[in-house]
Amino acid sequence: MKKSFLVGFNILLYATLFNILPFKPLLAKGFSEFIFIAILWLTEAIPISITALLVPLCAAVTGILPLKQALSSFSTPVIFLFLAGFALAACLKKQELDLLLADKVILFAKGKLFNAIFLIFLFAAFMSMWMSNTATVAVMTPLALSLIKRSTKTPSTKVYVFTLLGLAYSSSTGGIATLVGSPPNAIVAHEMNLSFMDWIWYGLPASVCLLPLVIGILWLCIKPDLNQTFDFTPQQFEFTRSRQLTVFIALSTIALWIFSKPISTFLGGIKNIDVVIALFSIGMMGIFRVVGWKDIEKEVEWGVLLLFGGGLGLSAVLKVTGVSDYIAHSVSTYLVGTTHWVVFTAVALLVVFLTTLSSNTASAAILIPIFAPASQAMGVNPMIMAAMIGVAASCAFMLPISTPPNAIVYATGKVPMNSMMSYGLIISLSCIIILLLLAEFIWRFI
Repeated sequence: MKKSFLVGFNILLYATLFNILPFKPLLAKGFSEFIFIAILWLTEAIPISITALLVPLCAAVTGILPLKQALSSFSTPVIFLFLAGFALAACLKKQELDLLLADKVILFAKGKLFNAIFLIFLFAAFMSMWMSNTATVAVMTPLALSLIKRSTKTPSTKVYVFTLLGLAYSSSTGGIATLVGSPPNAIVAHEMNLSFMDWIWYGLPASVCLLPLVIGILWLCIKPDLNQTFDFTPQQFEFTRSRQLTVFIALSTIALWIFSKPISTFLGGIKNIDVVIALFSIGMMGIFRVVGWKDIEKEVEWGVLLLFGGGLGLSAVLKVTGVSDYIAHSVSTYLVGTTHWVVFTAVALLVVFLTTLSSNTASAAILIPIFAPASQAMGVNPMIMAAMIGVAASCAFMLPISTPPNAIVYATGKVPMNSMMSYGLIISLSCIIILLLLAEFIWRFI
């Protein structure tokens, strides 16, 4: 009932703003739609993926964009890049290579729980670079819980909280490194026209710096007793031809993405070469039959892809109607004379605040189209501003709603809400300091 009331109120507000805002008709339409969609995304009065579908609907009905053009954001190249990431995850899962790798990592711990937990964190961060962090946490959570239960001492709440939060946060920070690791990265890439390798120059340093910080703070806050051993019997895996082909396809895809720019030049300057590689990779999976479409269909987070399309569509609406330019001018007027440190800090805090209300992808979809164009008027590098928002959106550690990894570990019942909120707040604020240092000493030289 409460959500139905909120939806009704928002529709009424949309219609009212549409008619009373003191702007030119096109600008009033853009502002009305932006506020309408932002409220629905932030409150989740209806599922955020369905809200994403309302973006082209509103744009077409109000005459902002023709329907065909409004829907084009759902077929933008970056969506197919992310689709390849989901397909790669499905392939690894189908061939059980994710479990094989996890087994090898745990064997390397030699029966010591301390070693195993920290190796799990590193493994989760690495895997989240190449497949969705949601899939990574979904695979690793049962494994981590099993290890704790097999330890020689009765596991304490502190051990569970440290392990599960560390797993979720490691996956989120690892996903920052590449375009396919986290949805906000792809939104930045589309807005700033970045290739796979272009983003790595921003994302990888952030990931490398944030991971030890996040785990270190979590350790100091919780101080779990990991000085114990565990029993572990590895599963027997046969390295079949299908598994060999899967490894070859995965490694080839990653290598081609890394060297996509010289490959594009060699082939005569093919545009969106990263997406061409992504589609080629999916094709190879099908040709060699290492994964079926049903497996890919189950693994793909279709809601995330719709959210991408809605976010990119909203960006187009804001540009066409002039809302981006209007907000850029207004914000720059208020921030005239302030240093870039103040601007970046304010934006990063805003991102952290929004991710406590809604998903990090929705927050990035709202903020990047606004602040990336506005940054130049504020005397700030637009690329650094976009990277700041994209990375800060992945530092969403406070609530289950913020990211799927948070939701997965919270659903185990082993992580109290107050623990996630208190530790998450400390870590999120600490991450902002690291992002400011990255912007000053690394990103501005890229």
